[in-house]
Amino acid sequence: MQRLELIEVGEGLGIIFSEALCARLKVGLGDEIHLIPTPHGFALQSNPSEPPVSPVKTADGDAAPQDSAF
Repeated sequence: MQRLELIEVGEGLGIIFSEALCARLKVGLGDEIHLIPTPHGFALQSNPSEPPVSPVKTADGDAAPQDSAF
């Protein structure tokens, strides 16, 4: 799991991504990241042309989304 911090940006909110997370997502300044709803929350996807993310079982037995971000 990766903790992301919300910050104030003008009249909205922004999220701080670590350099390591950006490297795993293969994104940089100006790139887009897509927030995709899943049955168990949300998943991040850096390339919407990639196939949808398949769920995997977590240690507690719940299905959780698996993607290149985490």
